[in-house]
Amino acid sequence: MSKKIPKTKEECFAQLDAMLSDEDKKILMEADDSFDFHFTLGLWIRNNWLYPLSDEELKSFMRMFSDECESPFGYIMIHPDHMSSVIIEKYAASLHSKAATSS
Repeated sequence: MSKKIPKTKEECFAQLDAMLSDEDKKILMEADDSFDFHFTLGLWIRNNWLYPLSDEELKSFMRMFSDECESPFGYIMIHPDHMSSVIIEKYAASLHSKAATSS
């Protein structure tokens, strides 16, 4: 699995597509809460994509997901735990969308 830090949301999802099995994707789609993956997939995302980044790079990374990461006070939240959850939730939503269009 490539540890290259993605530059776009599409690159995030493409790397996750390549890394996860069909069974993993099914489990992800059926989960009630992204916290179920906090110490598994979320930890991998934090260790490989988020922790190597500076604060400014984290802000840029999360602008890809800013609709979920903007605080009520207008700034981007940059806590890696929150970011990994948002990435997992958006990825699961994209899997649901793909499944709906292929049915």
